[in-house]
Amino acid sequence: METLYDILEVSRKASKEVIDKAYRTLAKKYHPDLQTPENRAYAEEMMKKINEAYDILSNEEKRSEYDRKLEEQEAQNIHNDDSYTSNSENINYHSQSQTKDYRESTNMNDTAKQNDPNDWRSQFAKLSPKEQKKVIKKIEKEANEEYRRQYENYFRSLGFKIKHRWTFKDFLLIGLVILILIFIFFLLWVIPSTHEWLINLYNDNFLIRILVNIFIGIFQGIIKFFQNITKF
Repeated sequence: METLYDILEVSRKASKEVIDKAYRTLAKKYHPDLQTPENRAYAEEMMKKINEAYDILSNEEKRSEYDRKLEEQEAQNIHNDDSYTSNSENINYHSQSQTKDYRESTNMNDTAKQNDPNDWRSQFAKLSPKEQKKVIKKIEKEANEEYRRQYENYFRSLGFKIKHRWTFKDFLLIGLVILILIFIFFLLWVIPSTHEWLINLYNDNFLIRILVNIFIGIFQGIIKFFQNITKF
């Protein structure tokens, strides 16, 4: 039975830091940008399973609940296995043979993957140093965003309020929106028909008049500030 720990390739006693590191490693390994077209569907499916496993194991409450259910399932499996103890020697022999075959098969698969030109390591090695840095930066960004999202969701589940952390990208986006609005207003102002409509809107609407006056006052204050600086 494959567990979430198997998916992230960590032990059941793994710490939160180990789980985070394993997630970032696997996210890099199965990132769609590093896959060939024929392997992309498999990589996307693996990333879905990895994200689901990380969502549970990175959350203390979800992980505890999952561990409890996993122990119950394994205890039930052991109970079912005990009903066949009369043939234990054959079972042990068969199990050892399967384990040996599985290990040999796994080693062969690992060797084949290393020699496979479609392996993600081979694909990554074919990229130029600039492209490698770009891919690594993109993967690290996505992994860090997912880590922060899980981190914030965990504290929200405990009742904490998480404030939005403003970034340069947020301010840049707001500035771009303001510039677009100014440009639209400029177009409306220079067109005669809409120019008259704006004048009537300003005269007839008290709230609009207050907002426009505040904006004009701020703009005039900024102009005077720079004028005073240039005098010195």
